[in-house]
Amino acid sequence: MGITGLLQNLKSVFEKTHLESLKGSKVAIDGYSWLHKGAYFHGKALCEGQFTDAYVKYFMSRIDLLLSYGITPIVVFDGCRLPSKEEEEASRRKSREENLAKARAQVKAGNHKGALEFYNRAVNISASMAKVVIEHLRDVGVDWIVAPYEADAQMAFLALHNYVDIVITEDSDLLAYGCPRVLFKLDKDGWGMLVENRNLNRAKEMPMLGWNAHMFLTMCIMSGCDFLDNIPGLGIKTAAQLVQQFRSFANIILDLKSRKKVIPPNYEIRFQRAIWVFRHQRIWDPVQKVLGHLRPLPPGGLVAADVDVPAVIDLLAAAAARDAAAAAVCETSFGRRPLGFLGPTLDPEIAAGICKGDLDPATKQPFDLYTIFRGWKNVPSYVRMMLAGPPKGLVLMRQPSGREKAVAEEEEIEDEDEDEDSNGLYSSRHS
Repeated sequence: MGITGLLQNLKSVFEKTHLESLKGSKVAIDGYSWLHKGAYFHGKALCEGQFTDAYVKYFMSRIDLLLSYGITPIVVFDGCRLPSKEEEEASRRKSREENLAKARAQVKAGNHKGALEFYNRAVNISASMAKVVIEHLRDVGVDWIVAPYEADAQMAFLALHNYVDIVITEDSDLLAYGCPRVLFKLDKDGWGMLVENRNLNRAKEMPMLGWNAHMFLTMCIMSGCDFLDNIPGLGIKTAAQLVQQFRSFANIILDLKSRKKVIPPNYEIRFQRAIWVFRHQRIWDPVQKVLGHLRPLPPGGLVAADVDVPAVIDLLAAAAARDAAAAAVCETSFGRRPLGFLGPTLDPEIAAGICKGDLDPATKQPFDLYTIFRGWKNVPSYVRMMLAGPPKGLVLMRQPSGREKAVAEEEEIEDEDEDEDSNGLYSSRHS
């Protein structure tokens, strides 16, 4: 979904940019964004369990485009579902189910052409599809990482820590996360629209001169995002005007209440939780190889970080007894899983397995490539070389011979120094 109305109100700071100008750059790619585009016209096959690699061809053509301009891509995929997006995910799931039912009804009525649009809307971009692409990335030596939770937060982390120079996506959330440089609307000819975070307050469409990052984030959340619906009747331009006038969320809420504006239940709590998610969501640190936070938590803990309405802490305590969702936002004994809304902590081995693309984020189990590829004949030859015959059930790596073990051990010794300097991302070179 992204930030409702954001990009169309930032056109004055868009800079038309060609990939040629990014030669030598490292870029993070929003993997699911390309999966959505590649899958759109192949909805029937994907919805009805038929094998198709059309989305893979689209994806790899985009990778080839970047490589042709001397750009190093690092593909980032979504991982586990973030608890803070449960309502949004439920809404999307319901929409997919409704569209699938409509598609099948059209087929039953003999209107196969009419069914295609509904099939395309019903496609669920899955971790299995990401895994198929990962195997192709492995073959060509392109790096990838599966985020423990949201790819957006992971890409922002990579950008903020200079692992990448730019992020390519269609999701305006990256600006709310504070990503310095984002390329939107990349086309097949290599043209896109570059937005630099430092230029946002120069936008002519909305009054943002003199704003800091927190004010921009306040506007984004109030206008409606994946973690919090907007107050009815309050769009992005109204949110911008309120931030410009009152400078803080606390003052805005006081003004809205004084004008008898209807504020949804627990809105202040949910707003504060959204602030924390955009600031401190769990990510994977590819160098330390551990779970971390997009931005470190302060010494005083979460309740000392970015609190827009000081009274919200008291509200959390009062709401804890009656509202589990509110309780989960507090870093005390109010909830069973403190900080879980930022992404529940994971066992270190499971976290590493997910981020390498070895484990399904939903099941926490190894992928079954035989099932994913809809049969042995569809499994790429370079993948089959690593596997022991057409498997039944779980795909296991082929056991190496004694000679292969000896060679592998020699190569491991030779590569030790190189591994120490590894950027911690995953490819065929260091997975």
